[in-house]
Amino acid sequence: MAERTVTLTAEVKAEWEPYRKFTMLSRRLSDFRTLWYVLEKDFREIEVRQFGAEGAGTEGKWAPLSPRYAAWKAKKYPGRKILERTGGLKRSITTKGGAGNVRRMTATTMELGTSDKSAQYHQSGTARMPRRQVIDLTPEDVQRWYDLADAWAAQTVATVFGGAGAKP
Repeated sequence: MAERTVTLTAEVKAEWEPYRKFTMLSRRLSDFRTLWYVLEKDFREIEVRQFGAEGAGTEGKWAPLSPRYAAWKAKKYPGRKILERTGGLKRSITTKGGAGNVRRMTATTMELGTSDKSAQYHQSGTARMPRRQVIDLTPEDVQRWYDLADAWAAQTVATVFGGAGAKP
């Protein structure tokens, strides 16, 4: 008995609505900048809390100043908190566009932080200085970022396909 084959050929045209929508979705999901702006805002809020509480991340409160340094600082910079002697480090990481602020974004990458030279010593500590992490994301912070990314992706799909929550 001879074998019969049936061949089905379909050509997807650019004007075919589902194709057009998937192409649009692909473009939107390959550029994360709208998500980066949301995460950047959250990052700055995390850092404001970190400095306000003198350590609020996974490591908790920052180590206290040595008695000798604390006395000197109280005399020269009265009322200034830990890691806020001049305020430059704090401003560089909590204020977009502040001196020393690092903010680089492309469609697929985001880099936030500070170029203040003292940050690296505080972040890791030294032989003479305890570690006081300037950037210290908690598991809750990381989970919130996952949730924000999920919401961003869902909103993007809804916007392209006109589902619930789609913005006009």
